[in-house]
Amino acid sequence: MPASYVYALGRIEPRFPRLSVEKEFAQATGRAETVNLTDRQALRQVLEQNRYLVKQLCWLMTGSIPRPERVSAERFREAAAEVFDRIMQLTDNAGATDEHRALNYLTVRYPAIYAAVAQAQGRNCSLTAVDVRPSPLSGVRNIVEVIFSFTDRATDVVEKQFLRVDVTEEFPFLVTKLSPYFDR
Repeated sequence: MPASYVYALGRIEPRFPRLSVEKEFAQATGRAETVNLTDRQALRQVLEQNRYLVKQLCWLMTGSIPRPERVSAERFREAAAEVFDRIMQLTDNAGATDEHRALNYLTVRYPAIYAAVAQAQGRNCSLTAVDVRPSPLSGVRNIVEVIFSFTDRATDVVEKQFLRVDVTEEFPFLVTKLSPYFDR
């Protein structure tokens, strides 16, 4: 059976499912040597010394998106929300398909997509679609094209930009940077 990879977004953080687990963790923390440690370091140390607690915790995945330097914080928030909402609208994005792995990789590793959305909004355009297709460059490697469609709010003219991502192995990577796309 061929290897299957997942590219999920975020950071894993613990949550206490019951008060008794939280109190047990607090008691373990009180017994541990945590002087001069950050909260995250103390958490890790306590869990390493009390591994039975790891199974008792609930684990929540959270994440953040990198901001391109040339985009203001306010415009970035708006663009990031637009891109993130569009990607999450794709059904069942668990990061398990090649298409979702490529999108998730781009969401956290390629800030140029946020800059493109912010620039489009500045030209009175909306992000109206994000499509993922197999690339004609695929051969031995599994490469997908991610196409961003921007529609002018006044004229309804659609402008597209795309990039290619190699999702052959465990770690996706960018093959071509964001550039204009023309329908074939």
